[in-house]
Amino acid sequence: MKIKFIWLYLFIIIMIFSACSTQADNGLKSGTTGQIDSRYEEQNSTNSILYYYGVNTHSNRDMDFNGIFNEISLITENVLGFSVKFDFDMPVDYLKLLSQRINSGDQVDVFDFLPAPDHITMDIVSQYKLADCTDLLSMYYPASQKLLDMHPEIMDSYVVDNKLYVAPGYISSARSNLYAIIIDRTLQDKIGLTEINDFSEFLEVYTECIGKGLVKGDNVFYCDIDSFIRLYLKCYGYFYVEFGIFYDPKSKEIVPMENTPEFIEAYLMYQNMYQDGYVREFPVDTNNLPPVNSLDAVLENRYPIYPSKYLNMVASCILGYKQFDERYVLHTLNADESFYMSYRIAPYGVTDHGKVKEALQFINLINTHQEVYDLLRYGQKDTNYILAGEKVEFTPDVVIGYNWRSSVFYNPDLERQFAYEDNDNYSIRINNKANTPFSYQKYLESLLYIGGRPEGLDPALFSAIRSLSEYGIGLKKFELYKKIKNDLPVEEFIKLIWCSDMQEFIDIFKSFLIE
Repeated sequence: MKIKFIWLYLFIIIMIFSACSTQADNGLKSGTTGQIDSRYEEQNSTNSILYYYGVNTHSNRDMDFNGIFNEISLITENVLGFSVKFDFDMPVDYLKLLSQRINSGDQVDVFDFLPAPDHITMDIVSQYKLADCTDLLSMYYPASQKLLDMHPEIMDSYVVDNKLYVAPGYISSARSNLYAIIIDRTLQDKIGLTEINDFSEFLEVYTECIGKGLVKGDNVFYCDIDSFIRLYLKCYGYFYVEFGIFYDPKSKEIVPMENTPEFIEAYLMYQNMYQDGYVREFPVDTNNLPPVNSLDAVLENRYPIYPSKYLNMVASCILGYKQFDERYVLHTLNADESFYMSYRIAPYGVTDHGKVKEALQFINLINTHQEVYDLLRYGQKDTNYILAGEKVEFTPDVVIGYNWRSSVFYNPDLERQFAYEDNDNYSIRINNKANTPFSYQKYLESLLYIGGRPEGLDPALFSAIRSLSEYGIGLKKFELYKKIKNDLPVEEFIKLIWCSDMQEFIDIFKSFLIE
């Protein structure tokens, strides 16, 4: 049988750092307090633009921001004849602070929207003093033409009164159902495995290994029950939508997972394997344990066999580590049938402060110049990363620079392959591939609609209940697995994931996805 696995994940990655501004160079330096001083010290130079963006400060990386920014500014000056300065604020109240700054007369020439609006209105134009870019894009940002040709809907979203008030760009906004099984190389050699293409093949091989006594103790399959059920249902062609809700290709209906006959099979299989010690849940207490895709987990060989969302592997940069490749083999599931949306279109804001030309030229530069892109995306070469040929490789003593600035910056034409990333997977990752049984655009619209919290519905609570989180069910995860081990009947399990708002969410998805 063929698995068609869909795993929706709303994923915007923000690699975040703390820093401070100095009057001497108006740059940013890594710190240890987790606090950012984003105050702008006025510069006298008239031959410079200021680029404003948002970061989060929950995590600190030892990045040399001054070094990165100085390199970019030098390239900009050499190529375009002017320098660029950088400044940032935290995501909380980012747009509010940005508006205040622009309207106070402070220098801001180009900026990232955070979050990016779906449509530009005249109110937005007025609030952020946006410049009319209609006749300037082709002259100063020619790279935008490709975007406009590929995505004509841009004009519908960003044109106001027949004028284009923003510069279109990419946002790194990964959504994907692409999944992989990760297996320790030594264990794979023991079980004689060569290739796994879908979850059913994995279960067949794994069952055989159990019978031969090749997997036991700490070498068993790590997988939470909710993930196992979703993977299993995909063996029968169900398309995962969200919240434990699936699209049934046979009936062409939207159904909760517990209403499928295969659900009971999945639950009982997991329960039996769990009771016999052939599958383990991921550790509940993650405070002192490394997450599954972290380098620490790799070095400890903590998870010999486990499933992983491919977008999580990209976010953790794990495929850029030699240590991962030496220890693990990656088997992508249903690659030809999966979707991977690596980006969506988002606007750059360009203010009408007298440097529209320079701002557009700079946007064109970061979307066409590989060295500048690498600096903004990965950090400094040979400090934050090294190049293995044309591929990005990280080592334990090199700080991860991948996407350090924020998730809003991305360009598939300049995005590099990780050193230990399969060519086919890389191709999937950089090219938007929407393999869905319905319109992907309608699918995205349904998620955006629900994300807007329709009146009377609480998507966060519903998601928590359906994903068996403590918040949703009032039951700690370790207590749940204790019950599963003690023969928790499937009927009782269903009660844990039941929610009175189920039909309302199903009806929303039906209205968007079913013709």
